Amino acid sequence: MDKLKYSKFNYKTEDKAGNIVLYNSLYKTIRRYEKKYGADIEALRLNPDVQTNSKLMQDMQSCGFFVKSDVDEITISEFAYLQEVSKRNLNLTIVPTMQCNFDCAYCYQEHGGGFMSEQIQHAIVRHVRKNIVNYTSVSLSWFGGEPLLRKDIVVKLSNEIRAVCKKHYKPFNAMITTNGYALDLETFNILLDCGVRYFQITLDGTKEIHDKQRALKNGSGTFDRILQNLLDIKKIRKNIQFKIHLRTNVAKEMIPKLGDHVRFLHDNFGDDERFTFFFRQVFDWGGERVNSMRNSMILNQKNELDSMYRALYDTDIPLNYYTYFTDLFYNPICYAGMLYSYIINWDGRIEKCTCESTTETNKFNHIGYLTPEGKFNIDINKEAKWIIRNNSKDCQECFMRANCFGAFCPKNALIGSDNCCPISKTDIDWYLKLLALGDKFITTFSEREG
Repeated sequence: MDKLKYSKFNYKTEDKAGNIVLYNSLYKTIRRYEKKYGADIEALRLNPDVQTNSKLMQDMQSCGFFVKSDVDEITISEFAYLQEVSKRNLNLTIVPTMQCNFDCAYCYQEHGGGFMSEQIQHAIVRHVRKNIVNYTSVSLSWFGGEPLLRKDIVVKLSNEIRAVCKKHYKPFNAMITTNGYALDLETFNILLDCGVRYFQITLDGTKEIHDKQRALKNGSGTFDRILQNLLDIKKIRKNIQFKIHLRTNVAKEMIPKLGDHVRFLHDNFGDDERFTFFFRQVFDWGGERVNSMRNSMILNQKNELDSMYRALYDTDIPLNYYTYFTDLFYNPICYAGMLYSYIINWDGRIEKCTCESTTETNKFNHIGYLTPEGKFNIDINKEAKWIIRNNSKDCQECFMRANCFGAFCPKNALIGSDNCCPISKTDIDWYLKLLALGDKFITTFSEREG
């Protein structure tokens, strides 16, 4: 009989009822075990050979929580990294402009420059057309500034690149990060028609706080208009598929009001699976604007982060936390650390990281430029540095290694920052607890199954 061992990539926590919630970053599994199995699970962890034929052990082995003792999990995780990083999916983040109609309090960007010229637009399409046979699929991500300030560019390029993919039988998908102010129902339907199906929009809590953090350039609030756009979009027939990921950036002042905000989101959008929700503390991504709310930032102090997540958890409302789920399952490597993943800025620069798109002091981000003929002129010495991973001993021994592969934030690794771990690791306990509020993302073991 094969000897077994407890996987090095397991993480364990409990839900509100004291049930065991187990996650494995290598095999991408989450499972709930009733608390009555707690002692058995601990006994098996200490001595996996005790009950190798029990239904409990069989289930845990099928989930990858226990593996054969001769399995080299490190090598398997490295193989998984090679498969992930070398996928021949062309991932283009296109920035039609760095200009924006908002003046968000924490924004790191410099809202200057112009708009993407027709020459650069044609060059992007030429590149896709010339090289489509080398790629398995094409993914577009629209970013800015505010990309919908040039909706015409978003629609035109999405349609043209989608047509190239269709001609060559290659999958195409597109998403957009937008402030949502110009996303009225007509615009939304136009974007759906050209293949944009994924949207990230920020709604920073209550109207008072949102309008303070995310005002127009003239100081006017934006909450009412964004909310109305979202409510209009929700009326679209349920058989029309899209995903709207609603992000909330939480400052200290918002923590006491998070419960009300969760209930507001649940009451308005909780009955529509096309709307998903996630919460982040306000980050310091750089720039001068964020200084105005320096004292309001949660940063990474554990007690303040716990207060944020506790406020969400105490509502007992199982929001659609799809983003947290995908962080644990489907987003193992930062786009900047992937081969065939590039940012095409409005002026034709080719870059790797949107967080450094206007920071002159970080020259390593500008890795090349796009020629009129559609060629990517790239400095391979610069690009290679973005693919290098954190191979410290601590990183190699981490339970989350098989998820992020030490490649979560290549930018921080490049500048020598210690902050290279994914949020899905540092906040995993709360991720799992929030997912465990419902049954959408976690199944529960039953001895009666099978």
